[in-house]
Amino acid sequence: MVNSMQPYASALFDIAKEDGKEKAYLEDLKELKMVWDENPDFVSALAHPKIDRNTKRQWIEAIFKKESDPTVLNFLKVLVDHSLGYRLDDVYRDYLSLYRKDQGIEEVSVESAQPLSDSQIESLMQLLEKKLKKKIELNITVDPSLIAGIRVKAKDRVIDNTIDTRLSSLKERINEK
Repeated sequence: MVNSMQPYASALFDIAKEDGKEKAYLEDLKELKMVWDENPDFVSALAHPKIDRNTKRQWIEAIFKKESDPTVLNFLKVLVDHSLGYRLDDVYRDYLSLYRKDQGIEEVSVESAQPLSDSQIESLMQLLEKKLKKKIELNITVDPSLIAGIRVKAKDRVIDNTIDTRLSSLKERINEK
């Protein structure tokens, strides 16, 4: 059994680079991943050992021929040929990682006590891009337990400006004395 889908994602990414279609293939994979996520029975059928590969290839062809790039469609067939058609989510994750690295994009997680406005998000992005000297992709979640403020995580950096953390820090200092 194949543990890592990195070689498959790398092969597709190399082809995408040659064709100048890195972003297009990423979008195709994202759309396909959504189909996989929304149709677990289909994914189970792709993983089923008693369904022959030709049948699975015919399904892929019939369902995705009109919407997918021909190279991505052929890639799906290769996954099916290697009994890995059900692992598209792993391919997507690895391809996305390669894409981000190639484009100099850093993924940054932001937790906020309340939803951020568009102008706050834009300001935060500009600030982080300037500070990190990279393009930023924000993943924003709302966590009311933070009370107020935001927590920003970028690789090994954490900027925590939440009331929850400030209160915990204050409590620790009081208990020390």
